[in-house]
Amino acid sequence: MVLHNGSDCGCNQGHFFVTTQTKRSTVDPNATWQMLCEYLQALHQDPDDSEIRANVLELLGALSRWLRSGGFPPTISSGGFDSAREEE
Repeated sequence: MVLHNGSDCGCNQGHFFVTTQTKRSTVDPNATWQMLCEYLQALHQDPDDSEIRANVLELLGALSRWLRSGGFPPTISSGGFDSAREEE
C-alpha cells in the first residue's frame, strides 16, 4: 500500500489517494489516520461519492492490518474528525 498526495500523480489537485503495491510492508499510521479523517470529512460532504467511500475503506483496511500485525497506533490529537465537524 502506497499513500501519496495528488501532486505525485501529476494532477496537482492536492488530494490523497491509495494505490496497492505488494512489496510494501510499512505504514505511517499518523499519515494514514490524518488522510482517513480528511476522507471522512469529504464523505460527510458528499456521501454518494463511491471513490471517496472506496478510499475510506482502503485506509481503514490498511490501518487495521497494520495494527493487527503489531504496528503502533496513530497519535490522535484533539484536531481530528470530530472537531472538524463542529466547525460546520
